[in-house]
Amino acid sequence: LLARIRVCDTAVLIAPPLKRGVRSQEIMTTGEWRIPGRSIRVARNAAEMLRAAAGLQDSHDHFGPAHSIETLLPFLSHLNARIEVIPVRLGALPWAACQRIASTLAGMVTSRRGGLMVIAASNLSRGAAPHAVRQQDAPIIQAIENKDAKKLADMASPSGLIGVATAVAI
Repeated sequence: LLARIRVCDTAVLIAPPLKRGVRSQEIMTTGEWRIPGRSIRVARNAAEMLRAAAGLQDSHDHFGPAHSIETLLPFLSHLNARIEVIPVRLGALPWAACQRIASTLAGMVTSRRGGLMVIAASNLSRGAAPHAVRQQDAPIIQAIENKDAKKLADMASPSGLIGVATAVAI
């Protein structure tokens, strides 16, 4: 999929919290993410703007082992060497919070010089058997295809591992 898209200069990477049920609204506004062969900077000004407008909490503590984010970084970096990132963690949130964050991102996407892309990542199906993954993913994929952000946010309530990130991205 990444090979078929234009990778913008800035990517907002939305990932689930490390623990289920956490009502996380965190953002990393400074620093860099180290990947083999280089580091990718956090887009500091854009991250701070998103933090302030969307009411996110600045945090570096919870972004260490963010597997759903770090697996994407080498690919994004290969496709655009200038890329900067804005890592965000969103747990189980009320629909109003999803709408607030999504509205802020929508404004940033249309106004950011060099472009801004939003990628929703998930660890939902990690370790599950293939048949279980298909069953588990079917309603999620259907909601994504229907662009039903409210349904995705509602599905996230018990675990926080899916839905919220995708609902915000849609």
